[in-house]
Amino acid sequence: MLTFSWPAFAAEFVYKGKLVKSEIKRKAFNCGIYSIVIESDEFPSELEGKIPNKLLLKNFLGDENTVSVRAIFEGSAKKVIPSLTELFPHSDLLLYDGRTYVPTKATCIKQGVVITYWSGGNCNHCEAWAYYEFGTDGQIKNKELLTYSKVKKLIK
Repeated sequence: MLTFSWPAFAAEFVYKGKLVKSEIKRKAFNCGIYSIVIESDEFPSELEGKIPNKLLLKNFLGDENTVSVRAIFEGSAKKVIPSLTELFPHSDLLLYDGRTYVPTKATCIKQGVVITYWSGGNCNHCEAWAYYEFGTDGQIKNKELLTYSKVKKLIK
């Protein structure tokens, strides 16, 4: 796996007289000539309910300690993959009630990768999947929002 430096600015606030900083976490999914990295910025989970709302990810109905989450293509180039709602602004496979979907994992298949997203909660359409094919420069060449049944066929 290739390692790149990437500017990371942890969020911080004072709790009970002590400065608390969020932590940047990275999970890499190796797809051969490139990796998909899920990078999250989170406060310790035991501080949920005590973190100022202005520091938390807006409209995310999941863990209330999440500052940000993003998927990054890392290969010969490094590019942040746009959000799910940016790439698929009008799909009946997503909930368009203002919620934020965050990437949670990547599964490398054939010529591309399936990224799993979660918006928090336990409901129909709280989870979503997108298939991507990338050029060597990290540009998205092909994309498709997937149904659960199509994901199960692709990922065996």
